[in-house]
Amino acid sequence: MKKYAYLLVISLLTGCVTFQTNTDSKPMPFTKILVVSKLARTSPNYLYEYIRGFPVEYEVCVVDVGPLSFGKPDSLIKAQATQCKSEVMLTLDVEQNLQGRSGKYYYNINDVLLVMSTLPDQKPFWKGLTSISALTTDALKPRAVVKQLLRDHIITGKIPPPQP
Repeated sequence: MKKYAYLLVISLLTGCVTFQTNTDSKPMPFTKILVVSKLARTSPNYLYEYIRGFPVEYEVCVVDVGPLSFGKPDSLIKAQATQCKSEVMLTLDVEQNLQGRSGKYYYNINDVLLVMSTLPDQKPFWKGLTSISALTTDALKPRAVVKQLLRDHIITGKIPPPQP
């Protein structure tokens, strides 16, 4: 069992991200997306990578409603969605699901739930689930999320080349 846990931790730390996804219905066409982060332990530029990661046909706004943000999450989301005139919302949320021990080292594995929903009614039409290390949620690369949305035909277009 320790061997499998060790392999899982190594694969998560090396950037291999796998998704389980489900689509409820055929999504409506949209071009304005609000990315909402409820994640902790992200770098200051993490959310801005979503702005640069979507195909150019999409206008992307971001809002952080994680544990270090001030204000009520619902109010922050509503204000940003109104300001950006967003049509859909991609929410990133994390919950701890496993803590293990390998030798003298402890590790945490977290499930990150991604939900794409319509605005303003917040009716979900796509969900994704992946696991990452608890050390940093930056392991969930925005480009990997965008690629999964493309594979699932939620969005269309070409991902722009990475910027330094």
